[in-house]
Amino acid sequence: MNIVIKSAIFTIVSVIIIYALYTANNLRLLQILINPLIPPTESKLKLTNVSAFKQLALTFETDKVTTHHYERMYEKYLSNYKNSHIKFLEIGLGCQQPVIGSSARLWRSFFGPFAEINIIEYDKNCGEAWYEKYGKKLNITVHYGDQANEKFLQTIIKKLHSFDVIVDDGGHMMIQQITSFKTLLPSVRSGGHYIIEDLLTSYMSEFAGKYMDPSTTIEFIKRLVDDIQEKSPKKLTNIGSMLFSFEISDEICVFNVK
Repeated sequence: MNIVIKSAIFTIVSVIIIYALYTANNLRLLQILINPLIPPTESKLKLTNVSAFKQLALTFETDKVTTHHYERMYEKYLSNYKNSHIKFLEIGLGCQQPVIGSSARLWRSFFGPFAEINIIEYDKNCGEAWYEKYGKKLNITVHYGDQANEKFLQTIIKKLHSFDVIVDDGGHMMIQQITSFKTLLPSVRSGGHYIIEDLLTSYMSEFAGKYMDPSTTIEFIKRLVDDIQEKSPKKLTNIGSMLFSFEISDEICVFNVK
């Protein structure tokens, strides 16, 4: 058998193998065969059916997709901000978590290099140590203060003015969640989102939560159903006038600003 025929057979067999791998949906192995220079983590992010947000969250070891399952909400509402000049604020660096700052690193990777990322953290010693190790390189700004302190939150608004997205993953106490929401919501730009995580604490006594207790964040959110209705005869807050809608899932609520 001459060299030309051998070469043709080899080419045909190679094409058949690649096609079989593709139709079998084994894209990870196919990518390695075609381009071995792509790092495994990058290949995994591009080629699996799992959302890009979840893959990144797993890479950075944040509990947003392990202990909790926020990936669908974040993929749905925040994907349009990728590679944009989003102005973003998250409450909580995660100084009590096994991997400190995992969410902050996730947001930088998810949004890209143009995003302005701000973090509010109560523990200044922890925050400064993390900033020196990671935050400075990632161009992430950390602000120090108590999210339950309205005056402190007002200084954040005065300094930064407005945001496209705010995420509350802070202390999870009822007073913290509700005070932050009431104070910071007016700073969210039209079309933006305010997101509260860890709503399960509304049922946990150690966070001042209790089932059906009117002081909890969950009960506060329930009252907003009336407040956003134009024809509601009684509105308990003026917050409804700022909201177009909100979507609530297990442990997380996304508020969409008019």
